[in-house]
Amino acid sequence: MVQNGGSVTLTVTAISEQTVVLSDGGMGGTFTPSGVVIVAGDNYTATATYTPARPGAVTISASFADETLTTDIFVSPYRTTIGFIGDSITYGTGAGSSATNAVATTCAVLGLPISSCLNAGVGNAGTNDFADDAWSSNGNPAPTSATKPMTYAESVFGGKVDIVHIMLGANDAEIGNDISTDAYRANLQTMVDKLKASGVRQVIVSYPIYFGVTSIRNANSQALNLSYQSAIDDVIAANGGYVLLGDTAGYDWFQANNSFVGGTDLVHPNAAGHVQLGEFWAGAIMSDLAYQVNPDHAWVSDVNSHQLGDSATLTCAIDKYFGEFANVVMVDGIAIPADAYIATADNTNVELTAKYLNTLSAGEHTLTVGFNGGVSVTDDFTITPAEDNDNTTEPGDNTDKGHEDNVIEPGDSSDNGGKNNNVTPTAPNASTTVKILPPNTGFAK
Repeated sequence: MVQNGGSVTLTVTAISEQTVVLSDGGMGGTFTPSGVVIVAGDNYTATATYTPARPGAVTISASFADETLTTDIFVSPYRTTIGFIGDSITYGTGAGSSATNAVATTCAVLGLPISSCLNAGVGNAGTNDFADDAWSSNGNPAPTSATKPMTYAESVFGGKVDIVHIMLGANDAEIGNDISTDAYRANLQTMVDKLKASGVRQVIVSYPIYFGVTSIRNANSQALNLSYQSAIDDVIAANGGYVLLGDTAGYDWFQANNSFVGGTDLVHPNAAGHVQLGEFWAGAIMSDLAYQVNPDHAWVSDVNSHQLGDSATLTCAIDKYFGEFANVVMVDGIAIPADAYIATADNTNVELTAKYLNTLSAGEHTLTVGFNGGVSVTDDFTITPAEDNDNTTEPGDNTDKGHEDNVIEPGDSSDNGGKNNNVTPTAPNASTTVKILPPNTGFAK
C-alpha cells in the first residue's frame, strides 16, 4: 500500500541482460526510469520508482523479452500510518512476540513497515475508559502509562495518522463492568467525536471477537458482547461515512476454532489466533479504503435527467464523509461556479441548481465530485430539450389563441380592441422575442 502523492520503489530481476518496460495499465502514474535496464554487473537486478496519479488498485506490469509479470499495489487516499485502539488483545497479549501480534500482522499483510502501525492497545480497557479518558475498569492498565487511555492513544499517534482502527468489547462485557449496549454505543460515539476533533480522517470499527466462559466472563457476558455489534452498526449509520465497519468474521472464527492462549485464559488469542485476527483486520481495512476510493453513489429518486426550462434540480447522493469533500464539482471536466450547486452533509449530497442546468446544452453530461486524497466520483446525467409551446399565429390565420396581436401585418389598421396595429418593427428587448415568419412578412411577439 502506498499513499496517493507518494511513491514506491520497484525491484525488477531478470535472468539475462535486457530492457524491461514498466506499465500501470493506463492509470496515469509515472515510472523513473520508464524502462529499466537489466545488466549482468547488477546481478540482473534494477530498481525503478513509481509515482501514482490517483488512488485505487493498480496493477504494475513488467514486460520482459519473453514474458510479462505483474504485481498489485493499492494507492490510499490517506496517509498510510494507521492507529490502533483496543484492549489487551490489540496490545498483543498472547501473541508471544510484538512482531507477530494482530497489529503487526495487519501491517505485514497491507505491505507496510511495522513503524506504520501505531499500537495504542491498553490492557483491561473498555469503551468507558477511552470515552471518559480515565481509568474506571478492573485491574491495572498495560502499559501502565495509560492512566488516561484516550490521551495515551493520541500521544502514540502523534498527529501522524489519518486512519484509526478500534476493537473493544471483552472488558466492557466482563462481570462487574457490564457495560450495556446503550452505554457502549454512547461511549463509542464519544470516542469517534474525540478522534474527529484530533484530525483523524477515517475511523474503522471491528466487531469484538468471541471469548470463552470463565470466572469473569459468563454466558450473559457473551450475550452482551454480541449485542455490541448492533451498537457499532448504529454508530456507523449515525456518522455519514466517517465511521466504517471493520472485521465481522473474527467472532465466528474464534468461536469455531477456540484459538486462545488456553487454560483459564479464553479471551486472548494465541500466536496463530493473532495472525488470523491480523489478516481479518487487514482485509477489512483494505476493503474500506477501496470503498472510500470508489464509494456508492446514485441520483436521488433515480432522477438523472432535466428538461430545459424546468425548475427541478438534480441531486447526486454519495456515500462518503462530507468532511472529505474538496469543494470541487465539475461538469464535463470543467469546474462549475459555487452558486451552480448546493453541497450538504447527508453523507455528501451535491444538488445541481435549475438555473445552472438550464444553461447546459441538450444531451449527455458528466458530473464529477472531488474529495480529499485525489478521490473523485463521476456519474452521467441527461439534459432534454424544452417543450415546444409555440403559439405563433401564421399570417392570414385569424384564429383566437388566447393572445392579443399574435401577428401584426405591416399596414394593418384593423381595430383590435382599440390598439394601433400600424407597428414599425423594432429591435427586441430582454423580454421580447422577434421571429421572422415565412415569407418574411410578419413579426410575432
